Amino acid sequence: MYPEVIGWITNGRLRIGTPIKVSISQLHPPASLLLAILLAFTASASFAGEEQSRSIKESTKREIFIKEVVARPRKFEWEGHAVKLGECWLERNVPSGKLPFICFRLEIDQSFTEELAIQKNKNRSIEFREEGSVGKTLVIASTVIYPMRNYLSRLRKGTGEIVHFIELPIPLPKRVAIRLCTNNHETDTIEPTNVVLRFEDLR
Repeated sequence: MYPEVIGWITNGRLRIGTPIKVSISQLHPPASLLLAILLAFTASASFAGEEQSRSIKESTKREIFIKEVVARPRKFEWEGHAVKLGECWLERNVPSGKLPFICFRLEIDQSFTEELAIQKNKNRSIEFREEGSVGKTLVIASTVIYPMRNYLSRLRKGTGEIVHFIELPIPLPKRVAIRLCTNNHETDTIEPTNVVLRFEDLR
């Protein structure tokens, strides 16, 4: 009835990290129902919590939007899929109030939910590594968000949206570059690709 949940939940959002699978269906019915209600209640449609926004519109509404970011390339291929880089923006880091984030989503095969579907069904996921820096100063991570609208239905179907984010150092660099890598969960290996995303005019 319920899907396996990959990752862990914090502030009402599912965080991606070391894959940890928890089958809600294995819980006793009262417990699974309680967990589903709890998830629905605590899920940040987007505005609550201290996580990244899922769009410029949401970031603006939360009053943490700083500016739109120029990013290239806008289109590329990954694992035989057509990928389009969605809107990219800079927003304040709510927990620290200091280090800002670059946030962006990837539209794969014309869907923002396809990235998570590929991770679940093909045991492949997208990761990024800092490019062209000796010190490796960037923190790069991802968050899976289940919007509040049709939340339980999205949770059952596993149709979440992945938001990638980069925590930037202060003072802000003029530009950053990250290389797209494929995380093969079956072999536990990370394979670099020839795709490098470049974010310009950050200051």
